[in-house]
Amino acid sequence: MTEISAANAPPVGNRCCAACGAGFSCRPGACWCGSVTLTDEARSRLRAAYADCLCPGCLQAVSVSAAEADGPGTR
Repeated sequence: MTEISAANAPPVGNRCCAACGAGFSCRPGACWCGSVTLTDEARSRLRAAYADCLCPGCLQAVSVSAAEADGPGTR
């Protein structure tokens, strides 16, 4: 699996979600995804499951699911 970072990610432009295939815009280093809260465990699961970025809807669903699994006050 190739890990995506600002150094090897495509420049600003359209991407396809690795989970659902939806198109979305990405700006490595200053992307919308930096504002999505994820637990360390959720990040590890994402890296293991996907070789590329997720769209806003899929990433937000992972964030909500991880927060619900952790319960209140565990973030």
